[in-house]
Amino acid sequence: MLKHIGIWSESDPDRIAEFRAKQRSEDQEFKDLQSQVKKSNLQHGLLDLKTAGKEELMFINGIGPVLAEKIIAGRPYKTVDDLLKVKGIGSKKLEKIRPYVVVGKE
Repeated sequence: MLKHIGIWSESDPDRIAEFRAKQRSEDQEFKDLQSQVKKSNLQHGLLDLKTAGKEELMFINGIGPVLAEKIIAGRPYKTVDDLLKVKGIGSKKLEKIRPYVVVGKE
């Protein structure tokens, strides 16, 4: 049997795969928790375009600080489709953010 030296002297190389699997599981758990926090901040996934603040809008993937300010400046909105009038929002981007926004709470 070979003598383990350096960092291997204190570890069991046969258990590396087990440790990595545990680490991957913990990483996935962390990502799931982050996702839940974002969704709860979005109040069950729906933001009111009439009242949502810049920080709230930025929780939506694809909306950064500049676009959030443009959305706020473009108020009032009658429908979600009115977002097409905002420079920087085309039909593709609108379809990505549509599930997260409403006009007036439902």
